[in-house]
Amino acid sequence: MPKVSSITRVLQIIEAVSYAAKPITPLELSQQLDIPKPTIHRLLQQLIDEGFVMVDIT
Repeated sequence: MPKVSSITRVLQIIEAVSYAAKPITPLELSQQLDIPKPTIHRLLQQLIDEGFVMVDIT
């Protein structure tokens, strides 16, 4: 499996979140994108901290 950069993964996450019909969980992102769950959590937290992704707590 070729090495994928963090930038590529971040873009994949942003794209998946933006096209999701409903709020998507980290587990769903992990499964959909084939990215390890800890990596999803780390990158999502960075995106949240920077204001690119919002958390839906409902």
